[in-house]
Amino acid sequence: MKPSGEAIIGVVLIVVALAWIIFVDSRSQRSTIDANNIEIAKYRKDSIQSAQKRMEDSLFAMLPAKKIQIKHPDWSNDDCRKLQEKQIWIGMDIEMVKFLCGNKFKVNVSNAGYGNDYQYHWDGKTVENFYCKSDGIVYAYN
Repeated sequence: MKPSGEAIIGVVLIVVALAWIIFVDSRSQRSTIDANNIEIAKYRKDSIQSAQKRMEDSLFAMLPAKKIQIKHPDWSNDDCRKLQEKQIWIGMDIEMVKFLCGNKFKVNVSNAGYGNDYQYHWDGKTVENFYCKSDGIVYAYN
């Protein structure tokens, strides 16, 4: 007995439907794999960054700058490294200048109508004068 035309069409439709289901399912698995790979890549990046931070922190702990930060915990690692290297910069706190230059200084206060300006003066230093407002942030030195 020969299969009828309707039976052949039915079988073809079933095969096409199964092929379509397999195709769609494989694409969804690929997108799931891609999403998992993205999550894994983010996790690896975060892990690498945290490992680098731990390594920097452990190296910093061995530096003399760490002793500065122990005494002044509100100062950043970077600020303590600069202080250890005896650097000065605009934006540093006047307390950092006192740490570098010592406590024998003179303070001149002036007011030109815009609030107090403070000139901290150290005799015999390469940089003798530091200028700041009442917030204690150095805005100039000479």
